[in-house]
Amino acid sequence: RTGETTKTFTLKGEESGARWGGLAVSGDVLVVTADPVSVQDVDAKKVDDLLEPTRYSTSSTQLVAFDRNTGSELWRRHAAFSFRHNAVCLSDDTVYCIDGMSPQALDVLKRRGISTSSVPQLLALDLHSGNIRWSTEENVFGTFLNYSAEHDLLIQAGSAARDRAKDDVGEGMIAYRGVDGEVLWERLDLKYNGPCLLLRDRIITNGAGGFALNLLTGEETGWGYTRMYGCNTAVGCQTMLTFRSGAAGFFDLAGDSGTGNLGGFRSSCTSNLIPADGVLNAPDYTRTCVCAYQLQTSLAFVHMEDADMWTFNPEQAVSTPLKSVGLNLGAPGDRRDADGVMWFEYPATGGPSPDLHVGTKPESPEWFLQNSLLSQDQQIGWITSSGTTDLTELEWDLEDLVEPGTYTVRLIFAVHSDPPAEAKSITFSLKG
Repeated sequence: RTGETTKTFTLKGEESGARWGGLAVSGDVLVVTADPVSVQDVDAKKVDDLLEPTRYSTSSTQLVAFDRNTGSELWRRHAAFSFRHNAVCLSDDTVYCIDGMSPQALDVLKRRGISTSSVPQLLALDLHSGNIRWSTEENVFGTFLNYSAEHDLLIQAGSAARDRAKDDVGEGMIAYRGVDGEVLWERLDLKYNGPCLLLRDRIITNGAGGFALNLLTGEETGWGYTRMYGCNTAVGCQTMLTFRSGAAGFFDLAGDSGTGNLGGFRSSCTSNLIPADGVLNAPDYTRTCVCAYQLQTSLAFVHMEDADMWTFNPEQAVSTPLKSVGLNLGAPGDRRDADGVMWFEYPATGGPSPDLHVGTKPESPEWFLQNSLLSQDQQIGWITSSGTTDLTELEWDLEDLVEPGTYTVRLIFAVHSDPPAEAKSITFSLKG
C-alpha cells in the first residue's frame, strides 16, 4: 500500500556477485532462481564449465527457497544443467521444475567440444524442504511449465513464438498428475506457439492467434482466436485475453464474442495489459518503441456494461455449425448477446469476417449507425442503433453456418426518424 520496504532477502554469495533470476511465491514460501547462466552461440574456446555466468538469462544454476516472512533460507538446490525460469512453477506444497537445457543449447555446446553424461530431469520438490517427491527423465524437453490446482495437473510444454527466446520449444506437450507424476496424456508431435494459458478445463495456445485443447484429454476443442499484427505475448484472466492487435487488443472470453480493440494507444512489446481485481491496467511500457500511436500514457479501465463493445471474427476462428446466428445490419463489428446468439456485422467493416452469403437489393443500400447509448432499449440498443433505410430485398443463405433443422426467426425493426416515419408494410419469405 505504501511501497515501503518490509523485508530484504539476501542470496548467499551475493557479496561475490551472486545474482537473482526468476521469482515465484506460494503461501509463505518465496522460490527464486539464482546465478543466471547462458550458452552463447558463437565460436569460442573450450571452457571448463558447461554454462557461462551472465547478468541476464533465461536460466540459472540454483533454485533457492526462502521463508517470505522472516527472510531465512529454507533450502537450496544446484542444477546438473540449469533451471529455466519459465520452467519453474508452484502448487501449494510442491515446486515443479526442469533441470535441463534446450536441444538447441545442447547442440551449441556439442559443437564447442563440451559434453555431459547428465540427463535432463523433470522434478517435483517439496515446497518447504526441497526433497524430491517424484522425478522423470523420460521425454524431458520443455521450456515452460503450467500447473492447474483445480485439476492437480502439470503441463510440460514449450513457448516458441516470433518474439520469444530463439531456443524455445514449439513442439510437444505432456500432462502429468501433479501428486505422483503419472502421465495422463502426451502429444509429442503437437505444434503450437506459446506460452500456453490454462483456463478451467482448457489449454489456450499463443502467438499470432491460438487454439484450445481439452486440459484433461489433450484433444483439440475446435475453439480458436485470432489477432492482428503486433509484438508481445497474450496474457489473460477468467474473462479476457489481452495482447497487441495493431493497437491494444483483447479477446472476449466471457461472451466468446471475438477479438476487439482499445483504440488510440498500443500495448507494449512486453505484455502490459494486465487485468487484476476488476481493473484492466495499462502502464506505459512503450518509451523505447518507434511505433507512432496517438496516446502514450499509463491508464486503467473498468468494465461498463452499457458501453459499445465490438469484435471481429475471421472465418477460421468461427466454429461451425452454429446453433444460433444473427445478422446485424450496418453494425461496426460482431457481438454475442446474453442468450448466446452470435451477431455478425454486415457488411464487414470492423475487421476480417466470414463469408455470410448475403445478397441485397439495392446492392449498396444506405446504411446508418449511431451510438447505442442513444437507444431507448438498452438491452438490444447495440442491434437497433444501426441498419438501412432503403433496403428492398435481403437474401441470406445459411447452409454453411447452421445445421439443417427447424429454427425460430426473429426480426428486429427500429424507427430512427423524427417525427416517426409513416408505417410501411413488409413482406418476407423463408425458404425451407
